[in-house]
Amino acid sequence: MPRWIAGVGALLIVTTFLTGCGSDPGFSNEQFIPADGTAQFVNMMPDSPQVRMFHGIYTEDVSFPFASPVDIRPVDRYDWEIAYVNAAGDRINIAEAENQQVSEDTLSTFLYMGTTTQPNIQVVDTPTIAQADRTEGTADVWFASNSTVFDMLDIYLLDADTEIATQAPLATITSGTFSQLISVPSGTSRRLTVTVAGTSQVVFDSGAIEIVDRRQELFAIVDDFGPGANNHVDVIRTLATSRSIIRDVSQGVETRAGNYSNFANVNLTVGGTSFTNLAQDSISEYRVTPNGTQPIVTEAEGSVTEETEVVFLRGSYHSVMTFNDSGNAGQTRSITVLDAKRPTRDRSGFKFVNGSNQTVDLYGLRDGQDTDDVPPLLSDVGFGGTNTTETFSENVRFLVTTPDQSENLGELTQTLIAGENYTLIFDSQGDLHLLSE
Repeated sequence: MPRWIAGVGALLIVTTFLTGCGSDPGFSNEQFIPADGTAQFVNMMPDSPQVRMFHGIYTEDVSFPFASPVDIRPVDRYDWEIAYVNAAGDRINIAEAENQQVSEDTLSTFLYMGTTTQPNIQVVDTPTIAQADRTEGTADVWFASNSTVFDMLDIYLLDADTEIATQAPLATITSGTFSQLISVPSGTSRRLTVTVAGTSQVVFDSGAIEIVDRRQELFAIVDDFGPGANNHVDVIRTLATSRSIIRDVSQGVETRAGNYSNFANVNLTVGGTSFTNLAQDSISEYRVTPNGTQPIVTEAEGSVTEETEVVFLRGSYHSVMTFNDSGNAGQTRSITVLDAKRPTRDRSGFKFVNGSNQTVDLYGLRDGQDTDDVPPLLSDVGFGGTNTTETFSENVRFLVTTPDQSENLGELTQTLIAGENYTLIFDSQGDLHLLSE
């Protein structure tokens, strides 16, 4: 297994001894202060697992669809490589090159475009200008696209209440390319809209967002994996605090509902959307539901067993799962989780839902392993669900135990398939269910 996966690394420290420094009348300490540039890495590859960038002696892990923080780099030439490790422990190289120049007062942005099997890595150098030296009331923006659905897109960045039909696009981007820097007005009520080039078909709408004054920012267009994905794109913004995508207000919500209580059938309503006669240990198909904060009402045996409210996010799939409320006889309580649909190379997506009243540990054991051999995947999990994370695609024995490992509460063995996404449910009765999304 590669040393960097095992957490083993080496840092070469070179110390230079200067003899007689200062004896030359022309000597200046400034000659020995290294100049700096910066680097940032943006993962736009739709099939990408979390990958590691080796950039000289530096490393940075970047998942899709996110950007790394901007990191300082001494001015120099850097050899680089993008790689990940598969379930067999083999290092898979996606792309590499030598002598990438990091220049003074320059940001080198690595755009991971194409796919992991046909990469198209673009390195874009843009000037870094101190905020105080920029023009007040403006910002510099640029755009890149790695859409596998749309060959060419028009981009508008206007006041939030301006109709795009009356305006020319700010930029037109072909997939696999990027624009130059463009100076635009800053402000707290701007709106980023993306359409199919030459048409009025909106494939992304940010709603009102802030364009930060006197700053530089990349908006990177990538594939979407939410409801109606073939009619939408996602947008990474590199100044976002969480380095996340922007929510698309033009995209809807889809939800499925499951009954993992001890009731033979339940009816569940999300906003105005009803899921009726949900049999025990079953889950429905996805249906369109309202976005935003919505009431959830659950009924069983002619009585209301739960009333609550949950926030449903635009552009996302959700699962609402109903379990017994152990503290209230005859009542239920629900867990709502986000579902993932993106197929990932050499990885499976995985999340865990604990619908029981017990705090548990979850193990994922390979063949021949026991709980003494490895730490738990998740520790001290109470009632609730996790986000989807990447896991190796292989045969896994899932084991739910008490936190002190004194009692095994549930066990299920399954071969996880690369590119599939799974939800493991530990229900009110102590049974395990594995759902494919």
